[in-house]
Amino acid sequence: MKKFALRSLAAAAALAATSAFAATDGENGVTSEGNLTVNLLIDKLISIGGLDDIDLAQNATTLMYTGVSNLCVGGLASYNYNITFTGGNNGFLLTDGSVNIPYSVLYDHDSDASDGTTAAHSTGFDVNGETLGTLGCDGTGGTTDNAQILVEVDPADIPDTATATNYSDVLTVTVTAL
Repeated sequence: MKKFALRSLAAAAALAATSAFAATDGENGVTSEGNLTVNLLIDKLISIGGLDDIDLAQNATTLMYTGVSNLCVGGLASYNYNITFTGGNNGFLLTDGSVNIPYSVLYDHDSDASDGTTAAHSTGFDVNGETLGTLGCDGTGGTTDNAQILVEVDPADIPDTATATNYSDVLTVTVTAL
């Protein structure tokens, strides 16, 4: 909170210093009138909400294991953002503690990530010119999901040592207003 207050104070001081109009005090008299400039600096803010855990299921046609999470990217004073995906197992790896299975992540700022951008682990990419939801949107209560994450596992990438058990990872999604 202190950083926000200091940043806001610095921004206000910078605006006041560059203002073309300087405040004027009134003169003594029966009435007195002065003028000042009011400035507002709106920070670029962004949020993600409505994320759901992804359970992968095998597609009968492609045999790929796939799953999606719809989400809402909301913002204020920005239509461009950077998005980064980071797996908790030092890469996009599902694990049972001993066997690792790689997975891929696709993202699109619409409701069909199958035609989206393939993410590289911990390397963000820019999303430009998209309409964002309201700040703090979560896909419920009148706010709309406007993006989708698709996770997929190619059966060819499942090692022979894999057993019938649960493999998991924690995928961290980070958005940054540009």
